[in-house]
Amino acid sequence: PWLGSNISLTPNCATIGQSFSLTANPNINGPNYNWTFNGNPVGVGSQLNIPNFQIAHNGFYTLQQTFPGGGCTQNVSIPVYDCITLPISTSDLSGNSMDNYNKLSWASTKEDLGNAYIIERSNNGISFVEIGKIISTNTSGTFNYSFEDKAPLQTSFYRIKVIEHNNAASTKNTNTIKLIQKDKAFVVNVSPNPFADFLDLKINATKNEMAMVRIYETSGKIVANTYKKITSGYNIIILNNEIKNLASGSYFIEIQTSVNKSTFKIIRR
Repeated sequence: PWLGSNISLTPNCATIGQSFSLTANPNINGPNYNWTFNGNPVGVGSQLNIPNFQIAHNGFYTLQQTFPGGGCTQNVSIPVYDCITLPISTSDLSGNSMDNYNKLSWASTKEDLGNAYIIERSNNGISFVEIGKIISTNTSGTFNYSFEDKAPLQTSFYRIKVIEHNNAASTKNTNTIKLIQKDKAFVVNVSPNPFADFLDLKINATKNEMAMVRIYETSGKIVANTYKKITSGYNIIILNNEIKNLASGSYFIEIQTSVNKSTFKIIRR
């Protein structure tokens, strides 16, 4: 058994119109060296030089090491791209707001020379900061990635920054998404139920804002709609005039704030 060579690049990515070389590393005495490009022979020897690199030279280069007389053979391949070509192609970023965290998902293809994905977050969709990093697989094929933001903002904007093979960063092939965390301290209780002349809405909120209260029939027809001011902490809202003209029967009441919505089935006696 013998350990064959790997391929080193000089420089790390090719510049259009300039020279570029691939070198067997280490240079082992004994075997023959044969180079192919996308399956076609392009040279022999421990080093392959491309004096005037062009876009057409982007692709896979393979070094075959063979000992004379039918000895051992080893093949090693490496993808080569010019420094301008974006080697990673990502699908649209998507996400879901879970209990106490946000989960992001995306897929990638053609990441042979990829380096990493930087997950960035913003509170306004303009100024982003890094909150995580995932190293890419650096191989051919399609790969699915995910990231969990364990400390999300109330409203979070996310995007993925792609770190390319030449350590250049790009967001030009990625989208931005917006996720809103539910307010876990928002609690609503409706009583009495069934009701006759009034309804009590007990709301425990975490901030001052307006809450929309809507009552609609089982058919979906809205029969009452009002806005009530709530404050951070415990609130009691009494509905009288809003329900006095309701006929006996079943309804739904919906209490909605900027980030929460609770719906209950209620019965008028």
